[in-house]
This record gives sequence, structure tokens and C-alpha cells, in this order.
Amino acid sequence: MKLVLLLSVITWSFSIQINLIYAQETTETTLFDHSPYSGMSMDSLLFYMEAAASKDTKYKELLKTAQKIHSTSIQYHEYLNGIRQRMVKESGGAYTLEEAVEKGYPQLEGKPKGKKDKDTPQRIFVTGDYDNKEKQKAVGPILAQKIKDLRNVYRTLILDLWDSQGLEGTIFGDRSKKKVVSDELSFRISLVGDEGYAPERHKGKSWSDFTFGHMPVAAIYPMLRKFQNDAKNSEAMLLYLLANQMGDLAIPLASKKYMLLDNRDTENLSSEGALLKLEKAAKDQPEYQLLYQRAKEIKKLTLQFENYIDDVRTNMYEESGGVYTSSEAKALGNPVLTGRPKGKKNKEVPQRIFVTGDYGKEKRVPEGIVIARKIRNLKATYLSLIEQLWEDKGISNTIFEIPDYKFLTMATLEAGLALTSDENWDAKQHKGKSWEAFVFGEMPVAAIAPMLRKFQNDARYSEELLLNLLSSQVEN
Repeated sequence: MKLVLLLSVITWSFSIQINLIYAQETTETTLFDHSPYSGMSMDSLLFYMEAAASKDTKYKELLKTAQKIHSTSIQYHEYLNGIRQRMVKESGGAYTLEEAVEKGYPQLEGKPKGKKDKDTPQRIFVTGDYDNKEKQKAVGPILAQKIKDLRNVYRTLILDLWDSQGLEGTIFGDRSKKKVVSDELSFRISLVGDEGYAPERHKGKSWSDFTFGHMPVAAIYPMLRKFQNDAKNSEAMLLYLLANQMGDLAIPLASKKYMLLDNRDTENLSSEGALLKLEKAAKDQPEYQLLYQRAKEIKKLTLQFENYIDDVRTNMYEESGGVYTSSEAKALGNPVLTGRPKGKKNKEVPQRIFVTGDYGKEKRVPEGIVIARKIRNLKATYLSLIEQLWEDKGISNTIFEIPDYKFLTMATLEAGLALTSDENWDAKQHKGKSWEAFVFGEMPVAAIAPMLRKFQNDARYSEELLLNLLSSQVEN
């Protein structure tokens, strides 16, 4: 009997401890919960925090702390951007569009020329011998200190709130929560520089030398991006903590849906996945029929453009000698040649097709001019199809019912659609050449094929962006 009673007490005690641990973990998770703000930029979150503080003055101290965290983060990012720019400049600069096209890789625009350069990172981060001046302080140790300083500022700004007045009803009015949050911050702030680094474990090398020394520019890029991403994640986590103490921020449903467009890091559906989501929503809720129809129109436009580019490519291959058949490729002992152009080195055919129009039975409008016009028209039509959704009071519970979001959304799409051709082209800056002559002229067939493929990929990417915008407005 006593044994049974003892076991019952132990079981009850163990159950209570488990529940307490679970309750504590649940509380900690709730404190840092970001789900209400998923996809929201920090600027947008601050906007709603400011609105909440204007209604309840006790939240002003939380808002002030959030703004300090944000401004401190911006300064840190500006410093790292400056380092990146210095490194690119010291290693030979970045490719201009003209230089990138001349190399046959337009995607190189803005990327560093000296990506394999190991000397520049060594001088900037380790020795301080850069900028054609007297020896300066190496950037590596400065960066390590800035990372530590940023981490400490973040922690101090949050923990000092327990010394503020008038925050009753929030965790900052309960001193028992300070240690819980302090411990969580130690774990959640993902900013690490040279803390814990031991030179004796790395052949006597300093953290700067071990991390940056004799590394190529191309390898330093992702390192700097990681330091920035760590700061962005930490800032977001802290602002979520503060926002969760300000009650309901009263974010409209349509605004929450706008966040999906506002946030570039949101994971996208494929075009097909987005279309299926819209089709299902349109069957369940008639008000989404227009979104589904608009998505189908966008896909139809993309397909027409892709088919046109396919026809141009086929004409180019035929004019330059056709493509290898399977039997021809086997006879040459290289089966992978099947379907590939025989005249891949031919420069005369692309010149005639894309620049002069001297091909076929009679002179035509050069396909370079046609392609530029079709790209411009495709982008304009895409944008028009979206903009029209704000007409007649839009669609309820979507961004299209709020006129204020029209300008913001269209500006974002204008910048985000990856469709460019001869807009703002200045022949004077390109030795008097037209866009089509500069892009296609005196280029071999083998170089034109990937360009045409890029135009198609740009259209697909733009379509996916638009369909994800539309599908983000319907309920799952």
C-alpha cells in the first residue's frame, strides 16, 4: 500500500515538473513568436508598432528601443557594404553591362572582376596595406569588434527595459522574466566573430588571418553576407519580442497579404503550383475567379513569348547549316552533338537575322528589334493585367481593395520583373551601336543561343513572381 502511494506521489511530482518545463518552453516560444509578422519587413513592422504606441503611451518605450535596434543594424550593414565595395574596387572593380556583354555573359554585370584575387582580402582584412595610403588598421579585427559591439548593444537595449517605468502588463514589468529572456538572448542572437577563437588551435593564426587570409574575393562575398544575415535575423527576433508585448497590432488582412510581396525572402511556389492554388480557390470562393483568370492570361502571354523565341532559335540554326541528327552525331563519335547547331562558330548568320534583317526570301525587320519590342510589350502587359485588378473597388480581402497599395505594389513589380531590353539605351555610350547590334552583332551562333534562353528564363521568372503575388491573396 505504501509502495503504491509512494509511486503515485513520484508520478504526480514528475508530471508536475514536466508540465512546468513545458509551460516554460511554451512561454519562451510565445515571447519570440514571429508567426503574426511572417513575411513582414522591419520597416513595416515598425510602422505598425508606431501606430500601437500612438494609441497606448506605455508602448512608446518599446517603440523607442525597436527604433534604436533598427538604426544600429542599418549602421552595421552600411559598414559591411563599404567593406565589400572597397574590396571590389581594390581587386579591379566590377563589370559594367558593356564589359559583361562583350564577354558573352550579361549576368556578370555588377560582379567583381578579380573574383580569384587572394591578395586584396589579405591586405584589407589582415595586414591593412590598402587604399594606396600609409598602412591602416586591418579590417578583420575591426569587424570582429563591431560584431561583439552589435551583440552587446542588442542585449543591453532589451535588458535595460526592466529598469524602465510604466511597462506593467508586459514581460518588462515582471522582473522574474529578465533571466529567462537574458538566457534566451544568449542563445538566439546569432552574431559570432572571434569569441572563443584560440590561435594556438590554428597554427598561431589570428581570427582575421584564419578567416580571411589568402582567401579569394569570391569566397569573402558569402562570408560578409553571412555576417549581415546573422544581424538581420537577430534584429528581427528582437523586434518580434517587442511587438509581441504591444498587444494586437491590428494589421489588416490585406496588409498581411501585402507582406508576402514586400518580403523578397518568402519561399515561392512554382508557376504551376500557384496556378493550382488559384484554381482551387476560385472553385471554392467565386470572388477569386478574376485572380485565376488573370493568372491564366499571364501564363498564355509567357508561352507565346517563349514560342516566338523558339522559332527565332530554330531559324538561326537552319540558316547556319541545321543541327546534327542522331546518326550524324554517332558518325562523328560524339552522340551529345545531337540537336546542336552545326554552325556554332558562324557569326554571319546572327548578324543578318538580328541586326540587318537580310535573311529568308526578302529583307525583314531585324529580329533584334522585334525581340526588344516584344520584351517591352510583355512587361507592359504583365503590369497592366495586375494594375487593372484595383479597378471597380478591387477584390475583397486582398491588396487589390486598398488603393494605397497600388503604387507600392506596382513600383515593386516594376523593379522586380526581370525583363529588360533597349529601354534607356544610349548608342553614344556604346560606340554608336544600336542595342541589337551591340547584343547580337558579330557574335557566333553558340553565344546567341544562351542569350535567347536567358530571355525565356526572364519571362518565366517574371511569370512566377506575378502568379505568386496572385496566389498569396487567396486563403489556403
